[in-house]
Amino acid sequence: MTKFLFSLLVICLTGCTWSGEHFHYHRQVTVWGLGYTDTKLSAGTWAINYRGHYITTTQARDIALLRAAYLCSSDGYPWFMITTQNSDQGRVYGQVGIRVPYPESTMIVRGLKSRVRGALNCALLQSTLIQKYPIPILYK
Repeated sequence: MTKFLFSLLVICLTGCTWSGEHFHYHRQVTVWGLGYTDTKLSAGTWAINYRGHYITTTQARDIALLRAAYLCSSDGYPWFMITTQNSDQGRVYGQVGIRVPYPESTMIVRGLKSRVRGALNCALLQSTLIQKYPIPILYK
């Protein structure tokens, strides 16, 4: 009985500290497809998709940008440019039209060796987004 009460107390205290943000920064491995996927299309070009849970589309885009910055910088590109991007608020399921809040962001990025107009700096973007979002960084 005391183990049960202790477990209940731990669950209640843990629930009080939950922030409500669901940043799944890992490969899409769960049943719901939360996290990121990335595909190398050619040398220096990647397709990146990120799907979150109960977050905004802006947050989903930011996490996809974080993945893009990591991929480009790890491949030797200090800059990158978004060539195509798309965001989605969530999916509508069933005949009653229930919207499930799984916003996602898809983009194609191209790594750059030098800065051009509209390019994003990988190191600056990574440090900014890591400070902005309380997520454990699980690269690879």
